[in-house]
Amino acid sequence: MFQGRSVSITSALMRQSTVRSRCECQARLVAVLDENRFVITAYCVPAGGEKEISPAQSMGAYQKNFDIGWLCTNCGRNVLRSFFVDALIWAEVPAPVVLTKAD
Repeated sequence: MFQGRSVSITSALMRQSTVRSRCECQARLVAVLDENRFVITAYCVPAGGEKEISPAQSMGAYQKNFDIGWLCTNCGRNVLRSFFVDALIWAEVPAPVVLTKAD
């Protein structure tokens, strides 16, 4: 990929927040948000089951009240939940590693 060139690996800190809700089937829905309130990853945990990746998207992320829409992988429902930005708890975590070409 970067054949014949030196590569530097950089990583910084980024702010993340985790939001949780329940589907009507009682599966736990979880989404991890970045500092712009966009979904980084999301998953569904059925009652007594294992964690499964679940599609999710934030809507109206730049507003004080924004929505997260999940597809519950347990029952197939589209679940829409509203969140208030001032209620989010943020944590500083290492950002994903980014490979850059060193000149």
